[in-house]
Amino acid sequence: MSQITELVDPNTPNIFIHKFPYKEPLIIKTLFLIILFNISFFVFYLKFSSLFNISKNTQILKDSISRRTTPITVFVWLAISLIIFITQFQFIIDELNRPSWQPLEASVVEILFKSKILLVFPLSGVILTAKALKGIQKIDTKILLWFALFSFFILLLFFKNPLVTKRHELGPIIFILIFLFIPRLINSNTKIMAMIFLAMMVGFPVAQLLTHIDYGFSQIISKPSLLFSEIDKGVLTNGYYSLNYDAFLNIGVVIEHVSNKGINYGYQMLSGLFFFVPRAIWTSKPYSSGLVVGNTLRDEYGFNFTNLSNPFISEAYDNFGMFGLVIFSFFLVYAIFFFKNWLLSSNLLKKCSAIYFAMHLLMLLRGDFTNGMSYLGGAIISIYILPTLVEKFIDFFLFAKVKKIFN
Repeated sequence: MSQITELVDPNTPNIFIHKFPYKEPLIIKTLFLIILFNISFFVFYLKFSSLFNISKNTQILKDSISRRTTPITVFVWLAISLIIFITQFQFIIDELNRPSWQPLEASVVEILFKSKILLVFPLSGVILTAKALKGIQKIDTKILLWFALFSFFILLLFFKNPLVTKRHELGPIIFILIFLFIPRLINSNTKIMAMIFLAMMVGFPVAQLLTHIDYGFSQIISKPSLLFSEIDKGVLTNGYYSLNYDAFLNIGVVIEHVSNKGINYGYQMLSGLFFFVPRAIWTSKPYSSGLVVGNTLRDEYGFNFTNLSNPFISEAYDNFGMFGLVIFSFFLVYAIFFFKNWLLSSNLLKKCSAIYFAMHLLMLLRGDFTNGMSYLGGAIISIYILPTLVEKFIDFFLFAKVKKIFN
């Protein structure tokens, strides 16, 4: 709505912020695709509700073993996190001081591995420690665990500094911490919806003041008045009609792209499904669909920025046309019920992974699909897969030691 209000001036051409012209037929078709997707999603959701048997995990024995070994896991995890802190210290400092406009010096795979997996280890440590504290009665062990929890929080604050961490990553982290320590704040749909609404309509534009300025973190700390100069430039108010809210408009770009180039029949989405395969190995790996949108705007309308969003709906249309909306809505519903089962399980790592997925949906639905899947995959690896493997290894090691003693 804010961007459309920019079109009412009769002295300017009817173009959006990314130079895509206002075309009424495309706007109407965009609305039609959204309606079709929502109807498909609603039908599948009702059907899945009757098919899925969502029940809490009752593996009491397995959970009790995990509780006994978790304190050891916590300190192993803390040691790993400290090693990451030492080895990646310069990388973190460089990222803190890198302005948003400055390109990354490392490769995409390296950045993804470090920022989305290694630097999320303290969050996993917080989860493991919270889990351990629930099953420990000894005072001395609890004191050690509280010390570990404090250490994880310090590392998390350093690794994921709220002043520079991207909003799509900061949001899930904050909601996981609320879920662990102040769950009453998000124990109803109304509360969660209100928080998300405030974050998107108020928090995001305000956060842009910190994440989309021409100064590094150290410069802001040494001279806070730089923030006021950025406000004078319109960084804060421009957030409401910036590329942060380009998702609706980009659906029209994809519709036009498909009409000119045709449907790609699933080829484009392969880069998201196989995000873990480096481009150096898979040289013909498709580029993210956000670049497709950006390249279309650059080549046909002279826009100068190519890394744009591509919403889940237009991603579906780009891959399989109208039928893609049905396919994508089906798998989205399936993913939601999959993680809903995780949320209702007794495994705290699964619960927090489900919380992360729920909040990450904001980015996944905004697009593009490749970045959404790679960021989600990295988070699941660091929050659930790696901690679970470490727990299982320690369980097996201790079980083998006990068996050896009794034999």
